[in-house]
Amino acid sequence: MGNIISNMGLYDLFARGVTGVVVLCASHVFGIVDILGKPDYVWVLILCGYFLGLILEELSWILEKILHSREKIENKVCNDYPEYDYKKCKDALMIHDKEIVADEPLAHVVMSRSFEIAFILFLVFELLDAVCCNDLISGSFLCPIADVVILAVLILIFHRRANHYCEHRAKNIFDYCIAKDYPNTKKTPNKDKKHET
Repeated sequence: MGNIISNMGLYDLFARGVTGVVVLCASHVFGIVDILGKPDYVWVLILCGYFLGLILEELSWILEKILHSREKIENKVCNDYPEYDYKKCKDALMIHDKEIVADEPLAHVVMSRSFEIAFILFLVFELLDAVCCNDLISGSFLCPIADVVILAVLILIFHRRANHYCEHRAKNIFDYCIAKDYPNTKKTPNKDKKHET
C-alpha cells in the first residue's frame, strides 16, 4: 500500500483520486447516486473515485480547449512579465527537473474544474427533478431549493478557485525562473523592433 501511494504523485492523488471520491460522496449527499448506502467496499469507492476523477479531468481539459479559459488567464499574467517568455520558462523547469513548481497548482486547477463540472451536472439533475421528473433524485440534501442554491454557490467557489490557481501557477513559473536566473527564458527581440531602435 505504501509503495502505491509513494509512486502516485500529488497530481494523481489529488486531481484524480481525492476529487473522484469526494464527487462520489457528494453525489450521495445530493441524492444523485446512492453509493454510500451499499455495503462498505472502501476499495471499490477508491477505484471508482479514481476513474471518475480521470473522466472529470478529461472533461475539464476538453472545456479548457474549447473556452481557452486557462490560456486567457496565463496571457494576462504574461503582461506582468514582459521580458520573459512563458513557454521558455516552463521548458526551463522541465530541463532542471523542477516540474513540481508547476504541477502542484495545476493539480488544484484540475481539482477545481472537476468539482465545478460535477456540481454543474448535479445542478442540472436537481433542476430536471424539480421541473419534470420527480423521481430522478432519490432524496434532497436539505430541500430542492436549498440544494440548488448550495450547488450554485459551490460552482462559483470552484470556478473562482480554478482561476486563482491558474494565475498562481503562471506567476510561480515566472518567479521561480527569474529567481533561479535560468538562461534562455527571456523573449527574443523582434527584428522589426531592432530596426526601429
